[in-house]
Amino acid sequence: MDREAVESSMIKSVGYNPSEQILEVEFTKGQVYQYSGVSIDIFDTLMSAESIGKSFSQHVRSQGFPYKQV
Repeated sequence: MDREAVESSMIKSVGYNPSEQILEVEFTKGQVYQYSGVSIDIFDTLMSAESIGKSFSQHVRSQGFPYKQV
């Protein structure tokens, strides 16, 4: 999956597959995780947020989406 570099102290890049609703996040320490069932609205919210790390914590991490490390 292609990811877009973002400005964040926590997240290096973010990608999204709308047909499968998979959000892929590369953290600054090098780990890459895929989160399933993430809507395009959440992805758009994340990418337009003033703080991507804070938005990710609020809208993805705390919501309990299934995830796996890739």
